[in-house]
Amino acid sequence: MKLATYRFKGTLCVGQWDETSRTVRALSLGGAPVTDMVSLMADERLSPMCAPSDQALALDQIKLLAPIPRPARNIFCVGKNYINHAREFSRSGFDAGQSASADAIPDCPIVFTKPPETVIAHGE
Repeated sequence: MKLATYRFKGTLCVGQWDETSRTVRALSLGGAPVTDMVSLMADERLSPMCAPSDQALALDQIKLLAPIPRPARNIFCVGKNYINHAREFSRSGFDAGQSASADAIPDCPIVFTKPPETVIAHGE
């Protein structure tokens, strides 16, 4: 199940995303609409009780937001985690710590954090 946070008619919602039809269906938990992804993930009733709405909303009807719009703390990230990204970054001019080789793959993972304020929605 893919989940999405979105705004529909001014209301923050969490829904089930269907990539094939590019629609989202609002989720409810115990009859109440789900409006917060963090609370949903923490709720032990998620699997048996979480039900998608019958109404499918098209992408052009909603404003897709970041899955967790305001994380509680910094987000841990991994850089150069696949070869194409390592090559792209090496060619970008921002990779001050690596050799000039476009195939420079780090020996160890590059881990960094980003503050919660850096989280934005797709296309923003």
